[in-house]
Amino acid sequence: MPTLTAPLKESENYNKIVEALQNGSFSVLAEGCAEAQKLHMIYSLYRESSLSALARFRLIVTYSDQRAREIKEAFRFYDKNTVLFPAKDLIFYQAD
Repeated sequence: MPTLTAPLKESENYNKIVEALQNGSFSVLAEGCAEAQKLHMIYSLYRESSLSALARFRLIVTYSDQRAREIKEAFRFYDKNTVLFPAKDLIFYQAD
């Protein structure tokens, strides 16, 4: 889907993120994105050829199970191989 990733490659801010990731900064803050742009940005960074060794997998962490399901369904547009790991309780036994 180069049609989706091409416009981002022309953006100066996107290129700064790619450069920071190439330099080994694995914690990058991209703020100011609209909700619809976040998954598009994640997909584009994953498809970036210069980051192919670094961006093999994506992990999206969110605040609720409902939001996780929404993200999973929306990201399936970009990647059919999307998996949801539901939240688990930290207590694995019945507490009385």
